[in-house]
Amino acid sequence: LTAERFMSGFVQALRARDALAFKEKLRKIDILLIDDMEFLQGPTIQQEFCHTLNSLIDGGRQVVVAADRAPTQLDKLDMRMRSRLGGGLVAEIGTMDYELRHKILEKRAAEACSDTRGLDISDSVLAFLAERLTESGRGLERAVHRLRASYPRTDEPVTLETAEQIVRASMRAAAGLPP
Repeated sequence: LTAERFMSGFVQALRARDALAFKEKLRKIDILLIDDMEFLQGPTIQQEFCHTLNSLIDGGRQVVVAADRAPTQLDKLDMRMRSRLGGGLVAEIGTMDYELRHKILEKRAAEACSDTRGLDISDSVLAFLAERLTESGRGLERAVHRLRASYPRTDEPVTLETAEQIVRASMRAAAGLPP
């Protein structure tokens, strides 16, 4: 789950006066994967996450945390949390190569095509997107979502021109410009 979902779940549990059930549910899992750790905010939520982290690790379970920077550089986290996260294996994940980007696009496109009757995304479109969208997996998913969203409005085959428009829009968004 994302750090945002963890925070939301914890806040909802507090409001429902069911924090114990929330804690127990998390502490019984075998592996916890948290994405976007840089967004975990608030001393109470960080403290609860730290308790959950310690409980899982002490119980021999695994915890995987992903963030956009190293634990020591996560300024929103308190020093104790940064230290705890930095004590584990810290690995930088580099950029994806073309083959991985293409495989991700193939998988997401297959899912989109099976969910959207008549939608067909050719391999030439996927190859074009894999070549041009090199920043992140989210950018790849966003491109497939945009292709899927545009299809019902036009009811026309997905073309390289459509893919080019998506790439241009993605580049403008990455540069902070309006679409």
